[in-house]
Amino acid sequence: MRQGCLPKFIPWGLMSVLSTWDELEDGLLGITVRGDRCFRVEKTDIKDDNLCVFEITAKQALLEMDNALHRLDYMQVLLEKINARETNQS
Repeated sequence: MRQGCLPKFIPWGLMSVLSTWDELEDGLLGITVRGDRCFRVEKTDIKDDNLCVFEITAKQALLEMDNALHRLDYMQVLLEKINARETNQS
C-alpha cells in the first residue's frame, strides 16, 4: 500500500442490493436499493490505478437480525405469561 494515498473512510458499511431501476420524467436514472448485510473493513489496499480494494468481514443479514429480535421479544412475552400463570396457580 502506498503511503498517504488512502482516502479517509468509515471502516464499516452496508452491502446493498439493487431492487429496481427506471428512467425518471426528467431523464435521470432512478434506483431503489435495499440494505442486505453490514460489513466491517479489515484490510485496505490501493492499486496502481488508484482503485481502493478492501477486505471485509460480513455480518449477519439485517433481516435475520430483525427476525431474531422479534423472536426474542415473542419469547420474552411467552415467558412472562408462563410466570404469571405459575404465580396465579400458587
